[in-house]
Amino acid sequence: MIRLSTTSHLPFGISGLEDEMLGTGWGASEDGFRWMLDDESVLEIPGLGEASTLYLILRISPLILGETVWPQRLAVLVDGFPHSLPVITETTFVIVPMPGHEKRVGESVKVVLKHPDWLQLTTLFPDSPTPPDSRKISLRVHEAYLVDQTGSMGNALSDQANIARTDPRVLEPFCPASLADFASLGDNCEFGLFQRRCGVEPQDLFRFSRLSIETLLTGLEDGFVDLCNLARLTFSLRGDAPRREYITKNDKYKFFSHSGVVEDEASVVRVIEREIRKLYFLRQLLIDDLKSGDRLFVFKANHSASAEQIDDLSWSLRRWGDNFLLHIRLADGSVEAGHVERTGRFVMTGYIDSFLDYSKAQIPASEAWPTICDRAGKLWCQIRANDLGQVEQVALEALAE
Repeated sequence: MIRLSTTSHLPFGISGLEDEMLGTGWGASEDGFRWMLDDESVLEIPGLGEASTLYLILRISPLILGETVWPQRLAVLVDGFPHSLPVITETTFVIVPMPGHEKRVGESVKVVLKHPDWLQLTTLFPDSPTPPDSRKISLRVHEAYLVDQTGSMGNALSDQANIARTDPRVLEPFCPASLADFASLGDNCEFGLFQRRCGVEPQDLFRFSRLSIETLLTGLEDGFVDLCNLARLTFSLRGDAPRREYITKNDKYKFFSHSGVVEDEASVVRVIEREIRKLYFLRQLLIDDLKSGDRLFVFKANHSASAEQIDDLSWSLRRWGDNFLLHIRLADGSVEAGHVERTGRFVMTGYIDSFLDYSKAQIPASEAWPTICDRAGKLWCQIRANDLGQVEQVALEALAE
C-alpha cells in the first residue's frame, strides 16, 4: 500500500503505481514517464492520516517529433472541482489545488486529467514499415509531488523575512538620479540586464520578466492581486539540458519570469517555494514604489506601443501616486539615439537605436542606454524640483493672503 506524507514524490516512470493510484487512461511505464491516453486519465490519490490542505504538482511535457512540438490542452477535475490549465507546449510543472481534502482524512481523492487533443501515431506515420502503434497519446507525465500548504508551501506565502531590497548605489554619470531609481515595467529583461552591467541590482518585479502592455495595465488596475495565486501559476523548464532554467508563469497576466535556478541545482518543490516567496515580496515592493512616487518607471517594447496605450499606462501609474513614465522607443531618423524629451504631462520619451531580440536579451544592450538614463534622470529631477517649487509658491501665496 502506498503511504503518502504531506510532501511526497511520485515518479511515474516506474512500475508498481497502477494498482493503487492509476485509473484509466494511462500507458505503461517507459523511460522516466507515462503517456496519458485517449481523452482523459484518472488518478486516485490515497488519503493522508491527518488533515491537510494539499497541492498536487505535476511535471508534464508534450509530444515532440524532431523539431515539431504538438501543443496540448489540459484541464483538471479534483473531485468534480474544475481547474483549467494553459496549453502545454514545453516541460511544465502545473500546480493543482485539492479543495476539500482536509475534510476527508483517510479518504482518497479522484483527479481527472482531461486532454482532448490526443494524437494517434498511425495517422502520423501511415507508411511506417514497423507494426503501427494504435494508441491515442496525449501528454507525458514524468513525476508528481504532493505538498502540504500548511507546511513549506504555506511558509513560502508568508515568510519574506530573508529577502531585502538591495541598497541603491549612486553611479556617475547618473547623478542626481541613481540608476537604481529606475524601475523596469518590461517588456523583457533588456533594461534589467543593462542595470546589472552597470553594477546596479535593484529588486524589482519586472526586471527579469516579460509581459505585454495590455496585461501590465490589467495588473496595475487590480494591483496584481492574482500574481501569487497558485491556481494561476505554472513553472516550466527552458533551455538546453541538463542546464535548463525554471521559468515562472502567470496565466492571468501573461507574465513569465526567470528564476535564475537550473534544474540540477534544486528540486522543483524548493524552486516553487522560493519563487512564490519572491513574487509575494516583489509585488509588495512594487505597490510601495507606486505609492511613494520615488521611482522612474521604464517601459520598452520591441513592437511599439501606441500613443493611447502609453497615455493609459501613464494614468494607471498616476492612479497610485506621483509617478513618471519613461517610454523607450526606436529613433525614427528625426531624432538621434540617446535623445530624451518630455512628451506628456507625466511622460518622457527616450529614443534608442535598436532593441535586443527577445531571444538574445542576454547580450550587451545598445550603447544609447547610458545616455538615455543620464538625460532622463536629470530631466526627471528637474521636473520634480519645479513641481515642488510651484507647490511651495502656492503655499506661500496662501499664507500671505
